[in-house]
Amino acid sequence: MPPFSHLSPFDLVIFGGTGDLALRKLLPALFCQFQENNIPEHSRIIGASRAEMTTAQYREETEKALLKFYPASARNKHTIQQFLKIVYYTGIDLTDASHKGWEYLSERLDEDNLKKNRIFYFSTAPSLFEAISENLSRHKLITAESRAVMEKPIGRDGASANAINEAVGKYFEEDKIFRIDHYLGKESTQNILQFRFSNPLIDAIWSGKYIKNIEITASETVGLESRASYYDTSGAARDMIQNHLLQILSLCTIDRPKSLSGDDIRNEKISIFKSLIPLREEEIKTNSIRGQYTEGTAEGRAVPSYATELGHESQTETFAAIRVQLDLPRWKGTSFCLKTGKRMNEKRTDIKITFHNDVELFPNAPANQMKLDLQETNDITVELNVRSIGFSQNTDGLRPLLLQGSYSPPAGVRTPSSYETLLMAIAHGDQSLFVHREEVDAAWKWIEPILKSWEKNVPELLYYPSGGSIPRFSEVNQD
Repeated sequence: MPPFSHLSPFDLVIFGGTGDLALRKLLPALFCQFQENNIPEHSRIIGASRAEMTTAQYREETEKALLKFYPASARNKHTIQQFLKIVYYTGIDLTDASHKGWEYLSERLDEDNLKKNRIFYFSTAPSLFEAISENLSRHKLITAESRAVMEKPIGRDGASANAINEAVGKYFEEDKIFRIDHYLGKESTQNILQFRFSNPLIDAIWSGKYIKNIEITASETVGLESRASYYDTSGAARDMIQNHLLQILSLCTIDRPKSLSGDDIRNEKISIFKSLIPLREEEIKTNSIRGQYTEGTAEGRAVPSYATELGHESQTETFAAIRVQLDLPRWKGTSFCLKTGKRMNEKRTDIKITFHNDVELFPNAPANQMKLDLQETNDITVELNVRSIGFSQNTDGLRPLLLQGSYSPPAGVRTPSSYETLLMAIAHGDQSLFVHREEVDAAWKWIEPILKSWEKNVPELLYYPSGGSIPRFSEVNQD
């Protein structure tokens, strides 16, 4: 993402302003940026939802959220009171164009003569996106510079995703639609492009000629617990692979963009999504794994199975792994694997790159590996081979050498949250951290045949104990 220039005042309307996302993530992120003087004077934040309350009451709820979800050591009571002065609220029926809340919103947005950017954040169920867009248009609230922000899930298949995009696209141009994937707001995820393209020694070997495989893993030690009923309608592949992990894959594999502008980066990402090689029906069995956790021990305590948390048996996967190949000359012969799971033995999100061996001179040498940690330590680790000192018993005369450095910020520098970064990018109109419609369409086109095969129990659902290690293809007999 390029550095930000001067930011003009804006009005941000959060539809679903009393929901968990708004209170837990959005309002604390906005407060943090306000505290750092990054919210321009005359900007306003307007919560809008079905709940009937006054602006004063909403400010009270906002203050409670800040005290609960924002670190005590980093907040300033005076600044909180100043922030609350730019927070407003209207009760509104999002599906009823005649509801008085729409009139209030119109009056609030039009009450000053400043030509401010309008940001409409759809922090609601996707089924409401069309009604919100239609009513914004009906009340003439959409200006030339208005922006619509869409949270996932954008559909549960290609058809529903297309319906949502078509509905919102009737009222907002594509360059004014910002589809959120919070993984793209992570500093460590953004670093992928800088790491690749600002270092010639990395850029020179970043292709299938040198790289044998790339594994992208997102595992968690927690289970679904109270979220099991919601999760059962999606599963691991829809929840993580179709969006987050494919986005990381695209950043790992795009060609050098012409610039770091939103258009140039997204054009390269679209090329990756369109190059995903579909798995044929017979290939899905040997190139995908689906699993579900049983009872076991996680984080030092006994935990129940997913079925127990859900209250009934289910074929929904809590672990998924899919092998991927790209139809691109640059990546010919390189295999990719996307893996994600709940109730695993460790929490991690990382990219592991394994390089080809030099089998002629050193047939027994371990493969060079590189790992980019995207969550816990933000470490970058490289495993190399060097000559063993003395009379080595190793036939190749080699020993491993580990190079490791942290991407964590220097002392005194705070790492912004994903939502801070994304919200400020939206305010600036920078599309580089957001998902284009063509990416959504191509992702569903690739993964839908896999999901349909899984619905037929091909491959069979395997069961793993809570707190267990990530299943590997070599350990699973798919024949």
